[in-house]
Amino acid sequence: MEKKITRKDFLRKSCFQLFGFFEEIFSSELNKFEGLFPDRIRPPGALPEDEFILKCSRCKACVKACPFFVIKSVKEKTSLDFGTPFIDTDMGFCRMCEDFPCIKSCPTQSLNKVSALSLKIGIAIVERKSCVRIAKISCMACETACPRKFDAVSFESPFSEPTIDSLKCTGCGACQNLCPAVPKAIKVVSPKIT
Repeated sequence: MEKKITRKDFLRKSCFQLFGFFEEIFSSELNKFEGLFPDRIRPPGALPEDEFILKCSRCKACVKACPFFVIKSVKEKTSLDFGTPFIDTDMGFCRMCEDFPCIKSCPTQSLNKVSALSLKIGIAIVERKSCVRIAKISCMACETACPRKFDAVSFESPFSEPTIDSLKCTGCGACQNLCPAVPKAIKVVSPKIT
């Protein structure tokens, strides 16, 4: 006996096929458009991304104020956030300075003390397949890198991949920066993605 298709099922199937058709045809354009909105780890105290992009004057005051030279400016001219500050956690990590010189230097309050109180600039995500521990290699670089005041990285067993406590993790990037795996076994992403 042949199963009857309901109107609802027909419409649902048709819509999914139509969306698939558009995605197939325009996928390269969609990828280019998505690339205009890259995921960035912003300095401590950053406003939500949409507000930050509008309010930041691109003055580079926070870049100059960072005592560890970790804050950089976006250089891609095709990016909608060109000139805004970000932290490249492959190249360095935020020390979460007690006096927050980056926030103090911001003339537009795109970086503000109220947001800094939460100390959440990102969240570390484990890329299990890249972790050298699952190949029975002793490594504790990410746990050692995590500042003791946060203590967000732990291991469940001698050769397990790291576990990240998302409540303790600030997204400072120390774990990613010091991870010896290639590609990195830990990636810090913007907190809005998780």
